[in-house]
Amino acid sequence: MLSGLSTSKRFNLTRDYALLAGYANLFWLLYSIGWAITDGGNVIGVTQMAIYFGILDLLLLPVLAFAV
Repeated sequence: MLSGLSTSKRFNLTRDYALLAGYANLFWLLYSIGWAITDGGNVIGVTQMAIYFGILDLLLLPVLAFAV
């Protein structure tokens, strides 16, 4: 469970690992909130859902890939 953290300590990359893991976990939390307000609760419509998930995709995938 903590293999990533222990490996980052071995290579003195704990701060970088914590930043990237925190960033990814924050956006995974926002994805579940997005599901709750779209498919789970029908609070927002299809267009707003596409915009919401599109922004999340653009902020998570390319930024995280570039950072790694």
